[in-house]
Amino acid sequence: MKINHKEDPIPHRRSNYPYVGDQLDAIYKGFEAIQNQGIKLPKETEDWINYIASIKEKFPKH
Repeated sequence: MKINHKEDPIPHRRSNYPYVGDQLDAIYKGFEAIQNQGIKLPKETEDWINYIASIKEKFPKH
């Protein structure tokens, strides 16, 4: 009988994924682009986009 030991991929994935903040920023930019095309998004998503936009406006990158 052959024993197959598989390594847990989770630690490798975690260490190779982009920073969570960068992932969220990419999601924000994607939703913002969809919204700018005139596509109606759920209210919760629109509220989130507006909230993130207000933070970006309050604390702009230099």
